[in-house]
Amino acid sequence: MGAEEICNYLLSALISLILQNPQEDMVLATTDKPHLTNRIKNYIDENYQEDITLNTISKSLNISFFYIVHTFKENIGYSPIQYMIKLSIDESSRS
Repeated sequence: MGAEEICNYLLSALISLILQNPQEDMVLATTDKPHLTNRIKNYIDENYQEDITLNTISKSLNISFFYIVHTFKENIGYSPIQYMIKLSIDESSRS
């Protein structure tokens, strides 16, 4: 269950990494990473019931796809996709 969605996210991540242009990356100071992580987490918390993707988050926050995944995992301990899946499972178990 959800394997197709996970595969789509992984494929999107792979394509993004291949097409990414390093000169376009937005580099944040180390002190800004927790703030960015909170912005990503808040966006997911507010929109996880919609059909959001990493590209959606990336466009909304104007941060590269790869940097979002890296920063979130570094600060939270798991990827944004894993966090979205966890939220969905928690919501389902409450129903």
